[in-house]
Amino acid sequence: MTRKIGIIGLGHVGATLAHSMILKHTCDHLVLIDTNEKKVKADALDFCDTVANTGYPVHITVNDYAALKDADVVVSTLGNIELQANNTDDRFAELPFTSKQVVQVARDLKASGFSGVLLVVTNPVDAVTQLYQQYTGLPKEQVIGTGTLLDTARMKRAVADRLQVSPASVSGYNLGEHGNSQFVAWSQVRVKGHAITDLFSQEELDAINYESLRGGHTVFFGKLYTNFGIAAAAQRLAEAVINDSHEEMPVSNYRPEYGTYLGYPAIVGRKGILERLDLHLTEEEKEKYRAEGRKPTIRLRVPLNKTYAFDDMVRGHVSFESNGVGDFVIVKSDGIPVYNFAVVMDDHMMKITHVIRAEEHLSNTPRQMAIYEALGWEIPTFGHISLILGKDYKKMSKRHGATSVDQYKQLGYLPEALVNFLALLGWAPEGEEEFFTQDELIQAFSMDRVAKNPAVFDIDKLNHINFHYMKNLSDEELFRLCLPHLKEVGLAPDSLNQSDIDWLTLLCSTFRDHISFGAQIKDHVGMFMGETVFLEEGHEEELRAVLNEETAPTVLSAFRNALAELDEITPEVVKATIKAVMKETALKGKFVFMPLRVALTGQMHGPDLNNIVTLLGKEKCLHHLDNVGALTK
Repeated sequence: MTRKIGIIGLGHVGATLAHSMILKHTCDHLVLIDTNEKKVKADALDFCDTVANTGYPVHITVNDYAALKDADVVVSTLGNIELQANNTDDRFAELPFTSKQVVQVARDLKASGFSGVLLVVTNPVDAVTQLYQQYTGLPKEQVIGTGTLLDTARMKRAVADRLQVSPASVSGYNLGEHGNSQFVAWSQVRVKGHAITDLFSQEELDAINYESLRGGHTVFFGKLYTNFGIAAAAQRLAEAVINDSHEEMPVSNYRPEYGTYLGYPAIVGRKGILERLDLHLTEEEKEKYRAEGRKPTIRLRVPLNKTYAFDDMVRGHVSFESNGVGDFVIVKSDGIPVYNFAVVMDDHMMKITHVIRAEEHLSNTPRQMAIYEALGWEIPTFGHISLILGKDYKKMSKRHGATSVDQYKQLGYLPEALVNFLALLGWAPEGEEEFFTQDELIQAFSMDRVAKNPAVFDIDKLNHINFHYMKNLSDEELFRLCLPHLKEVGLAPDSLNQSDIDWLTLLCSTFRDHISFGAQIKDHVGMFMGETVFLEEGHEEELRAVLNEETAPTVLSAFRNALAELDEITPEVVKATIKAVMKETALKGKFVFMPLRVALTGQMHGPDLNNIVTLLGKEKCLHHLDNVGALTK
């Protein structure tokens, strides 16, 4: 079996750790990743020269996240140690930098398919370890920080120096955050079997505690970086995983009772944290935890070796093993119930019998079943429907457009159309019909025709369905649907008189067949908002050719003269006027309509010309006809 380890960040710590692993032959394949490509390639060559002198073959790969897919261990040693050079002793000085790096590294790790154990050295280590777990999605047991492993080593060294014994003769731990609030749990410290409190006064113990706390500062301000001590801690932790040693160490591991990562003893092996240990701390030591702001959570104890199985209305038979669920939080440290607990309460109190929700909630089901069983309540029937994807087959997001019902309402989509469309996402009716009333949907819908595969949100399909329903709107209803969007472009005043309403109603009905939803009206009203006609972009030459036809000036002149004589303009009057022009010029069809439409709108095609002329009004039409010469140039 090939032992593969990845190291991300080849600074002082990462390079020292890599060198240590080569010398001790901890792995057979070493993957080195760093944003400074020149540096990491130089280190890799230097390590290859080292390998040549050790006699242990170690393959080295540089800057290839894909190579981490089958890695046993990945160690994060990235950071910016220069940020620690401050006068505040702020252990979190690196967090603004490292938190940003962690997000990208975690995404790259996740994309690589890595499923091994992630060891975190990056500071502040407890916070960063939690971030890595959150963004990688790896089980909490597989994401471990070095925690107080180095602090504990410093404590053992300080005790050993005073007693002139080997540090190996000292047992015990530093606990808590790897920072200024960490402390020595003196109740746990023994030297050759003797309680430390029997060997030193409280004053001496305080001095040792201070020394273990300040040891890192002494090293850092002496050479402006740390490497050997922390690299040795990471080496020991990596070996415990690679060798499946089941070693007890105070590392950053997730403590359910505090709902966070912190330095606390745990058994480490091939699969990460194999067991979280419980110490019998003194009340004073417990108070130190509380002083850090650590507040207990309430968890549900999940039975071991139990199978949570159910028949999903969509996915069929589904089962989860309780050992993979673990004891989970039901009330947070701030006293607020979590989702899984609250939703069970709500559903039970409201007598919910069937729960239909997105497949993303499938993993929540065993937790909710455990709560139902613990309370002695009947478990509802579950159905988990597929996700809705964009046309690019990626999860729906803002980049795909509107993502809420309210947004579609604001855009001028009809409720019945949206319901019809959404019902067809992931569900197929028995026939070929695609338009359903709400009552028809109620009669036709059945869970056995809900698809397991993700549905694609096709906006073109929605527009098609909405267009169908818009055809059934009265002119007044269509006007009301489009009105907010006409106001948005300044074509409709805030206060409407009857004349305004009549004009806007005609406008909306004119473009009825050209819009699929209310907001689309804005794309068609430009011709009514200015005094100048602009030829449709991309069709300029074609449009000019129409106006340069031999008969075009005759038609335009005849229509202009007839229009000037009119006292009233309505669609019926315009229609009669155009007929008169046809009779006068002895021209018909496109030879009349085409030049008129281009001269008045700058477009080759469009809605009813009689309505367009009416909407433009006499004065604007005359103005356009008098200036048609500008369009032919």
